[in-house]
Amino acid sequence: MRIYFVVKLDWYTWSSYGCQDLFMAIIITKWGKDCCEVAAKVWHMVLNWVNLNFITPPNLATHLDCWFNEVCAKKVRNGLLLIWHATVWTIWLERNDRIFKGVNKEVGKIFDAVKTLSWCWCLNRLKIGAFMFFEWYWNPRDCLAR
Repeated sequence: MRIYFVVKLDWYTWSSYGCQDLFMAIIITKWGKDCCEVAAKVWHMVLNWVNLNFITPPNLATHLDCWFNEVCAKKVRNGLLLIWHATVWTIWLERNDRIFKGVNKEVGKIFDAVKTLSWCWCLNRLKIGAFMFFEWYWNPRDCLAR
């Protein structure tokens, strides 16, 4: 089952914050500029963690494509896509917590939630050898290449 989201963004919302990523703009419409900065920091930490280096693209589809085309090995590519989805999902959950519960987590805790969720998803969904959480925490690409 696929779930599609349709978000109407007006030009004022898009341009007033100067946020280039569409996902960030979606967050801005409900979250505010400060939360866009939180999401950008989380993405920056995740990119450093998985050793990816590229400029944030102008939209979410291109962002996903950058992750997809980063490596040739199918297992590693699938693992990176899983980490990408875990990051999107964790940012979305944090957005909901901030809007509906009034709970604000630190960026480091959000990043740790990405690591934990992606590790759990990886063990349950990808057919790769078992590895410990501390191995995933320090070098997920090494774990995915096994």
